[in-house]
Amino acid sequence: MLGNRATTVPLCASIGEMLGRLDRVLVGFHHPAQSHALLWNLCNAAYMHNFIHYFQTGEQRALASAALAAFEQQVQPVMATLPAQVIHNDFNVHNILCSEQSIEGVIDFGDVICAPRVQDLAIAASYMMGTGTQPLEQFMAILSGYCRTIALTGVELACLPAMMGARLVMSLGISSWRASRNPAEAGYVTRNQAIAWQGLARLEALQDILRDRVLTFATA
Repeated sequence: MLGNRATTVPLCASIGEMLGRLDRVLVGFHHPAQSHALLWNLCNAAYMHNFIHYFQTGEQRALASAALAAFEQQVQPVMATLPAQVIHNDFNVHNILCSEQSIEGVIDFGDVICAPRVQDLAIAASYMMGTGTQPLEQFMAILSGYCRTIALTGVELACLPAMMGARLVMSLGISSWRASRNPAEAGYVTRNQAIAWQGLARLEALQDILRDRVLTFATA
């Protein structure tokens, strides 16, 4: 699993390529359950306001609130216009199988849903923000790898940073809520929180740069 390896820029490029290939072959795929209700659907990120009180510090609550506000301002008004299809919806380090240099496979299709395709990329990129030592370079590598297969519009790309932030808040909020309901499993369900908080802080620091960089990939 990728979670057992150091995240490198070449591996991030391979992540983007693999996800792009997966999303490309899912174009046109339909299933009766593709629009089922799912807490992990990023389209429902605003609901995470109800989970912020689980965060331990005022700094954490402020960081999460700012990320959700960015999502509501930048993504929600255009969400219905974004190209949508069936997506994997959980391209995180524990679901990606890799060798030392490239991604070899993906597992766990339990969160598959019909949603904006850029949501898939935002989820994958969000998990990389808190790992490794080159967050900007890692993000650009994932984006570049994905765009070699799928051409994203300017509107999709403009939504990407805010979607990433909302996904990190979602991961933190849901895991904190689950830990509060089942303290015996708290260590397991919150095991990735340190990485998620670091990713959210890095995203906040880099957001202006990211907004400028992503638009260089726009096709329309």
